[in-house]
Amino acid sequence: MLKRIFSPPPLENLSNDAQMRGQLLHTLILGLGGMTLLIIAALIAFSVTDILELGGILYFSSALLLAGTILIYWLNQRGRVYIGGGLFLFLVAFAVTISDTPKELLAGRSLIFFIIPVMMSSFLLRSYASFIVGTILTIEHTLFWLYADVGITFSPFGIIAFYSFAYISWLGARAMENALKESYNTNKNLDRMVGARTKELAEANAYLEITNEQLKELDVLKSKFVSDVSHELRTPISNISIYLEMLYDMMTKLSQTLPQKAIEFISVARQETERLTNLINDILDTSRLEQSMSKPDMQAVDIHELIRSVVETNRLNAEAKGLALELTLAPVTPSLVAEPEQLKQVFTNLVANAINYTEKGSVNITTITRDDIFTFIIQDTGMGIADEDIPHLFERFYRGQQASRSSIPGTGLGLAISKEIIEFHRGDIEVQSQIDIGTNFIVNLPIHKEVS
Repeated sequence: MLKRIFSPPPLENLSNDAQMRGQLLHTLILGLGGMTLLIIAALIAFSVTDILELGGILYFSSALLLAGTILIYWLNQRGRVYIGGGLFLFLVAFAVTISDTPKELLAGRSLIFFIIPVMMSSFLLRSYASFIVGTILTIEHTLFWLYADVGITFSPFGIIAFYSFAYISWLGARAMENALKESYNTNKNLDRMVGARTKELAEANAYLEITNEQLKELDVLKSKFVSDVSHELRTPISNISIYLEMLYDMMTKLSQTLPQKAIEFISVARQETERLTNLINDILDTSRLEQSMSKPDMQAVDIHELIRSVVETNRLNAEAKGLALELTLAPVTPSLVAEPEQLKQVFTNLVANAINYTEKGSVNITTITRDDIFTFIIQDTGMGIADEDIPHLFERFYRGQQASRSSIPGTGLGLAISKEIIEFHRGDIEVQSQIDIGTNFIVNLPIHKEVS
């Protein structure tokens, strides 16, 4: 209840100018009402014996002021700002008038207090209202001179003071009204601009949503097209590869009767067919990766068992090159939530690359489990990677200088795909390498975390 009384009225349906005047009137009403209650309390405390004489007039005046204050408050709360403001100025003038005798008023002691309603009128009503109130007070002042026998010489200084302060009040109120009007126009223009901009952004957002949906559809069609074409290419490439192998074996057996160049041509054809096969397989892997990332099959994975199977699958290739393939697993097998086929693809790429790019020495695989991170480290003693190649190593279709110079087939997609898979699982992958010394790949994956 108290909060409702002391809080300013809402005045939503009024102009900005009327709202400002209403809030000012609200503050003044509370002040006048508070002072009236204090006067009544003082009368009760100190003037009980004078109730039948001067005290009765004071009680009546105070009660009239309190009733007027309540009425003005009620009018202001209902948006009757200008009516309430006029009544408030009347009450102030009335209170000043009854506070002194006619002689004291004409002597000038109360003229200072009459200036208060003159100045307030410009802010509570209109800027020119101060002249109207000043005129009314001048008429009242003159009537006292004409009809009150006080024996005091007429002095025009009080009237001059009324109009002087009316002029000052008019200037101040007019400046405030102009500033308020300018602020209102500025806010109105800003609201219009914001509204227009908001509409433009909404239309642009709707267009982007439609475009995004179209792009998603095109991306699905692209992935399906690439997958379908790659599948269609795989069969003839496989057949060509088989027949080239058979032809190469036949020509090798007849090498004494056939030109050496013919055998070399067939050998080059076999190598290029193998490269083309690897490219098609990598494109299919990329297509499958995009599809699996859109609908991942996340599940609990025995990561050590998965790595062990990848190592055993590649062991024959390592032994064929005379390389030592060693695996050292952490004592504790961590629990990972992941897409198993994707992780298997990552570890297969890393192990196969290490074997392919290592001519002699060893490939060592180590796992470490600490806190909530699982780390996979693969170290080789191969040809290494140049420093300028490392920043681009995980870009699609990028092959480093060392790899390009070698005869090892590759498309530059394997590491790019591996990085995307690791980041999809909220992990990271880094590389450390030195030319002719070897390369280390380090994969970190979170433990006990689901991927959404």
